[in-house]
Amino acid sequence: MGNELSAHAQWANHAEALYAAKGRDPVAIAGHLDQRLGQPSNVLDAGCGTGGVLAHWPRDIDRVGFDHDPGVVQVAAKRETARLRFEVADFTTPPEGTFHSVLALFAAFQYVLDDEQRRLSLVATQSRVAPGGTFAVELGPDPDTLRPPKAVWTRWRGSDGQWWMRRAMATKIEGTLSIQFAFHRGGPASPVLLQDTHLIQPVPRDWWLAQFSDASWTVDFDQIPGGGPLLIATRR
Repeated sequence: MGNELSAHAQWANHAEALYAAKGRDPVAIAGHLDQRLGQPSNVLDAGCGTGGVLAHWPRDIDRVGFDHDPGVVQVAAKRETARLRFEVADFTTPPEGTFHSVLALFAAFQYVLDDEQRRLSLVATQSRVAPGGTFAVELGPDPDTLRPPKAVWTRWRGSDGQWWMRRAMATKIEGTLSIQFAFHRGGPASPVLLQDTHLIQPVPRDWWLAQFSDASWTVDFDQIPGGGPLLIATRR
């Protein structure tokens, strides 16, 4: 991996504290998923980011996380242990093997802006689910539920005791949701130290259901603690 980190990777070290401030506690999420998915014997996390959910899994099982961003994986790899590893990979070529549970949290698939590429990515990742296993997909924005954009501020204290603030502003441009992040070390009037922009494709729930319409899948819905709706597909 090179030394040039993406903007996303630059603030990845702050991710766990930031998401905890937003109510997305990785301990609570991992515990909820472990119970909801039937205490799987191994787990694959697609688009794992910094790996917080896998690192806080309540049981010592085999866990693999992958992300397309080498810088983010570099941050996640600091957590690696004997039964936990992280790889750089794309949704269309996930790590080999089959898993009792596959995760795709934080609306990971909706960062794939093209419908056909998203479908192919989902098919490739579905192939990693073992018979009788589960595929848990956190759904992101639905075009029918989007509201007018507004700035959302999140404040938290870093490990060094310094306060941080993040401003998130979402704008819909030709069907794509552009979310601009600005990180302030201190209050909102302090200088912006990091900036990042995420592009997300809002996808209606009907699209997701169509991807699991085959008779070999059964679909249920749940909610991620502190997060969005969760589609849980079980492979027969």
